[in-house]
Amino acid sequence: MPIAVLAERPYTEADLRETRETVRDWVAEHDYPYPLERDVAALNAELTSIRDQVIWAPGRIVWDDPAAIEDGISDGTILKDIQGKIATLQKELLIESAYFVMREESIDTVKDLQ
Repeated sequence: MPIAVLAERPYTEADLRETRETVRDWVAEHDYPYPLERDVAALNAELTSIRDQVIWAPGRIVWDDPAAIEDGISDGTILKDIQGKIATLQKELLIESAYFVMREESIDTVKDLQ
């Protein structure tokens, strides 16, 4: 889907100025703890330092269609992928998900991997 589908109209410099003023007004009225005015060079140096500390590694995104839960599909893409990774695991499996919930029968298997 093109990004233009999400925008009602093209935005201008005037829109940016108006939005900045709205944000500044909101910040002035609330207890906002983060500074809005930052030295760009210092911020860039800080972000570069953070980036340089990141460990870059290959990854993969795996998902299931939420409708699969409603349809009663028990062995979706995620489960099959995780089972395949566990079967060939050599060192470490890192899973990041805000909604990853293991089935009761899988908990002991994962505990045994530690």
